Parts: sequence; C-alpha cells; structure tokens
Amino acid sequence: MVPFQPLSDLITNAASLSAFALPEAFSRATNGKTEPAKSEGMNEDIARLLALKSVRKVFRLCCERKVIPLAPPSPPENGGSGSVPKAAKQVYYRPSLERVVALLQTKVDYFSAVERFEQFDHLVRGLSRDGLLSSDGASELTEAARRKMTCDHLGQWLPAPILASLIASHDFAALSEYLANRTAATLAAQAPVVTVKKDNKADAKRKAPAGSRGVEALKKVNTASMSKLTNFFRPKEGKK
Repeated sequence: MVPFQPLSDLITNAASLSAFALPEAFSRATNGKTEPAKSEGMNEDIARLLALKSVRKVFRLCCERKVIPLAPPSPPENGGSGSVPKAAKQVYYRPSLERVVALLQTKVDYFSAVERFEQFDHLVRGLSRDGLLSSDGASELTEAARRKMTCDHLGQWLPAPILASLIASHDFAALSEYLANRTAATLAAQAPVVTVKKDNKADAKRKAPAGSRGVEALKKVNTASMSKLTNFFRPKEGKK
C-alpha cells in the first residue's frame, strides 16, 4: 500500500512512474517497433498536467487525507502580549480506490440524468436497441440502463480495474436479467421453423418396414404358368 506523503512528493512520484512513460515524438522505429520509453526520469507531460490547479484539486479528492500537527511555535522573545502565531500543520495524502470510485459515481449521476443523457445520440440509440427508450425514462430498468451505458462511456478513459470497480458499485442484476431474456427471445424468433407432416394413418398403426431385395424381386415374378403348390401335395390313395 502506498504510504501517506505530502502532495508535492506524491505528484512527483506519480509523474515519474514508468506506467505513464511515453515514447519520444518522431522517434524512429527499430525493426518496425517504436522505441520503448525510458522508465526513469520525469514525464514532462504528466508533470505539466498535474501542475494545473483543477487537476490538483481532483487529485486531492481521489486521495485519503491526514493532517499532522507540527511542533508549536516558540513564544515571543520579548515576552510581550503580541499575537501568537498559529501552530503549523502538515497535510499528507494517499491514493484511494474507494475515493476514486466515489468521485466517478458523481460523474455517472450527472451524465445519466435524462436531460444530459439525451445529448449523446449513440447512447440514446443503445436504449432504443434494447427496447428501453420509454417516453418518460422513469422506469427502473431505463434508469439502470442509462447508468450502465454512462459507465461504459466513461470507461473509454479509465483503466480496466477502476472501470470494473465502478460497475461493481452498482446493482445491475435486474438489467442483466432483462437483457439476457431479450437476447434469448430474439434468438428464438430468428430460429427457422421446422414443420413435420403427420400421416393420418400413423396413429392407427405404424408403417410396415420396407422388404428386402429378394422379397421385392419375387413380387415381380410372373407365376401364371407355374403349377400350384397343391399339385405337389395330393392326398394318398386308400389301400385296396
């Protein structure tokens, strides 16, 4: 876990992380690959970004805060009754995933509101595709869908672990069940219909199996000129 640090030290460490290192502009590629960035040193782009007051304000909101009072100042040497200086204090910060998610939830609340959500055409088309584009937009499923799509929209600029934590902080169980049932119904409707013709006599008796080749050949034999089998089995004449 990252220890508590003064804000200046924390920003310096963040700007020097290798995760934020970028290849130099217009650098030549070696064997078709861009030269890797140096893992050491200060990333000037991140340093300039973190120097902005607005960015520093958000950076502090994403950190835990701890105030440590310093040693009280010495009393005046002349012993007069002048104003006593206030005791100094040092503020330390530490990055917090919980605070990051809480800050992102305020963004989700803001952008998922109906009047702002409808300004994004691709998000509105997503609601229509899922059959959740109601007139008032006040249903629980529609509201959950707006929040889920807002999370996915913000996820374009978020690392995967932070996006997963942001989605996990919401209850999308009912929405997931609805979308799963809708997908299953769509697939069932698109499946080809197979019709099986029933034989009217099938219920009465089953069809006899087809005969063998020998039996079928014997059926075609002309037996008109042949002697009947009874001619070969005449009764014996009685004894005289």
